[in-house]
Amino acid sequence: MLCSMEHPGQFFAEAQRLREQKLLLDEEVSVGGQVYGVHRVILAAISSLFQGRLRGGGGQQLRFSLDVTRRGWEAAMTFAYEGVLGPASQGEVLAAAEALGAPRVKNAARVRSEGHGKASEDEEKLSQAEELRENLHSIERLYREGVGCDLELEAEGYLLRVHRVALACGSEFFGAMLLSGMRESQGTKVSLRTISSQDLRLLVSFAYSGVVRERWPGLLRVAQAALQYQSSSCLDLCQRALAQSLCPALCLALFPMAEAPGLEKVWGKAHRYLLSHLPAVSLCPTFPSLPATCLAELLDSDELHVLEEFEAFLAARRWLAANPETQESEVKDLLRCVRFGRMSTRELRKVELQSRRLGGNGTLVPGSELLPSGGV
Repeated sequence: MLCSMEHPGQFFAEAQRLREQKLLLDEEVSVGGQVYGVHRVILAAISSLFQGRLRGGGGQQLRFSLDVTRRGWEAAMTFAYEGVLGPASQGEVLAAAEALGAPRVKNAARVRSEGHGKASEDEEKLSQAEELRENLHSIERLYREGVGCDLELEAEGYLLRVHRVALACGSEFFGAMLLSGMRESQGTKVSLRTISSQDLRLLVSFAYSGVVRERWPGLLRVAQAALQYQSSSCLDLCQRALAQSLCPALCLALFPMAEAPGLEKVWGKAHRYLLSHLPAVSLCPTFPSLPATCLAELLDSDELHVLEEFEAFLAARRWLAANPETQESEVKDLLRCVRFGRMSTRELRKVELQSRRLGGNGTLVPGSELLPSGGV
C-alpha cells in the first residue's frame, strides 16, 4: 500500500478554494444573522449533525440555523476545511462542538487550551496534517457506506455512486469535468466513454484516500492512468515508488513509457539504472524486446558502467542471438557502438569465439567485418 502524504492537504485546499468561490455548495448555515455556504460532506467529516443531514438527502432544507456564536462556528468550520481551529475562546468552541456533534473539535479545543504556547511550529503542522488525514478518512467511510452520494458515474456498464465535491477536490480530471459548466456538470449521472471501469475505480479510490494498493507491475498501469487522467498526486506517488523499486525487469517494462510527458522523472532514473547495470539487464528474459536503437544508445554512452568492454559486447551478442531476423544495417549500427579498441587481447579472443557461435555453422553474424581480427 502506497500512501500520499500530500493528498489530504491538497484535497482540503481545493475544498477551501471551492468554498471561497461559492462552487458546488450544497448547504447554507445561518449563524448570528450571517449565512455561510458550505459543502455538506466536508462538515460531515467532523459533525454528526451534518452526517444526519447528509443521510437525509434531498428531503432536507438547504438552509438551517445554529444557535452558537459566529466565532465558535467559524472555528469549527475552519477545523473541517483546514484541520486547525479558528480563533475563538474555548467556551465558544465547546458550545459549537456540542451543537454540531463534533467530538474531535472538542478534543482539539481542550488540547489547545492545555498546551497553549507550548507546541512548536513543526508540531502544529504535524497535528494539522493528522487531522486532515482523519477528515479524509471520515469522508471515505461515508463514500464506502454510500451515505449522501449525489452523483453516479458509469463506465463500461460499471456504476459508482460518489460525492460530487469530494471527487472535484480529489481529482483534477473530475474537477475539470464537474466545474466546466458542460452538461456533465449539471446532472446526477455521468456516462464516461473514454475511461475503462478499472481506471474509474482506481481514480475514484485515490481521490477519496490518497492510497494506491498495487505491486510494481500494477503501478505501471496506475501511473499511465494517473498521467492520462491528470491525477498529479497519484502520478507523483507512483513515480516515487517505481524509482525506489528499480530492477532489470522493471526498467525494461518502463521503456514503452519513456517518451510519455510527465514520466520524465522515473524514466530518467530507469535510464541511469540501465547504464549502471547493463550486464544484469541483458540476462533478463525481456531484454530482447528492447529496441535496437535504445540498446545502441546505451552501448555508445560515455556513462555506460561495465567492468570490462567485453560485457558490452556480450549484451549485444545476447540481443542479436534472440533477434536473428535483425537487418544487417542494424547489426552494423549495434556493433559499431561496442568499443573494441578498449579491449585486451584476452577479451578480443573471447569476442572472436562468441561471434562465431552467434553466427552458427562456423560463420560470423552479418556485420562481423566490424569485429577486430587478424591480430587476435
